[in-house]
Amino acid sequence: MRMARLISTVALLYVVQVVGVHARGVQCMRIEQLPAVSDRATLGLLEAYLRELDDSKPVLVRQMFNRLIKTIDRHFFWVIPDNENCKSSGCYYRLLDLHNGVVRETFSFKGTGVLWYYDEISTYMDYFQDNYQMFDVETSTQSYISIGLPRGRNPVYVGAAEAAKVHLPKTCP
Repeated sequence: MRMARLISTVALLYVVQVVGVHARGVQCMRIEQLPAVSDRATLGLLEAYLRELDDSKPVLVRQMFNRLIKTIDRHFFWVIPDNENCKSSGCYYRLLDLHNGVVRETFSFKGTGVLWYYDEISTYMDYFQDNYQMFDVETSTQSYISIGLPRGRNPVYVGAAEAAKVHLPKTCP
């Protein structure tokens, strides 16, 4: 009896420790909760680019956060459909890169609009010799894609999310 109680106590402590560490290090937010573009000149460049795409559907443009990695002349933005159904059915999201007045689409995916980021979001990548701001996006099939935004002039990193990340919480407030 004492052995069974000891085993269940140890098991419970293990679960609390794993869940506590996991919850403390992972944060999420919806892309539409990111700040709107406040600079009129920047917004004008982005809107001109979007008009060239000839997409008549209403969209929202949100500025990607730069928590640790600061770039002076390079900024990243999300273009998302202005559609409440995207939270459940999935929509296409575009990541735009604005550098020296030129807008480029660097990545698009079909997803739920949820960003997952971690306490330590800056990662140095030897291959590119640059620091990257890392986060994951949730696809419409509830799998994850890792994205890294470079500090320098390197390309945006897109890769498969690590296997451990499949245990992310299933909902984001």
